[in-house]
Parts: sequence; C-alpha cells; structure tokens
Amino acid sequence: MKKYTKKDFLDYATAFDYTFDLESNKIKDKRGNILSDDDYKKQMKSWSLKDFQEFYGFSYNKDD
Repeated sequence: MKKYTKKDFLDYATAFDYTFDLESNKIKDKRGNILSDDDYKKQMKSWSLKDFQEFYGFSYNKDD
C-alpha cells in the first residue's frame, strides 16, 4: 500500500479553498489577523507529515 508523502498532501491541499473554515474558526496569524487561504497554504509547507495525516484524517492511499 502506497504511503502518501508531504508533497502529496500539499498537492491535495491546493484543490481546496479554506477561506470559510478560516473565517468561521477565526484562525489567526501571529499579528491577530484571520489567515487568508493563500497564507494558510503557505503555512502548511512547514507542517510535518503527521500534521497532514491528522488534519485530513488519513495516511495512505486505499487504491494502491
């Protein structure tokens, strides 16, 4: 079974617009501003593989 890589998750993330979730949950940057979709995706680049697995709720490709 193929394990997803961090790059796979980053590629997957580009297909989504997180604006609604960011605004609804008031997810803020260090300055206290609600993060934009682009800023959130930039922040994801520093996430670990485990962070992605927990965020999306899966760790492997069921089709492989």
